[in-house]
Amino acid sequence: MAYDRNRDRKISTDKNELLEKLLETRNLKFINHYKTPKFREPTKKELAQINTTAEVWKLGDKLYKYAQIHYGNERYWWVIAWFNRKPSEHHFKVGDSFLIPDLNELLDYMYYGD
Repeated sequence: MAYDRNRDRKISTDKNELLEKLLETRNLKFINHYKTPKFREPTKKELAQINTTAEVWKLGDKLYKYAQIHYGNERYWWVIAWFNRKPSEHHFKVGDSFLIPDLNELLDYMYYGD
């Protein structure tokens, strides 16, 4: 199941005076938006507790393809890269073993509020 990035996020109402004219042209009095979430780096102990799936890098593999297969959304490719401390596909070699973390578990450890 894909991670809901807006789960548990607070909503803020923007009543900024600088936006008044723009809002008037759009017949709006204010704008609601999600507050920017705050994340922290999970500890090694927390990372070790996350369920993972082992994979082996093959010729032609792409991180976004693994994200689509495991998370249902190719935009989470960076999670796999970050978890394995390899920032891009160019850091993987054919035959490398790597781990796909459970997305919900990992982001639960990282997210700490708005």
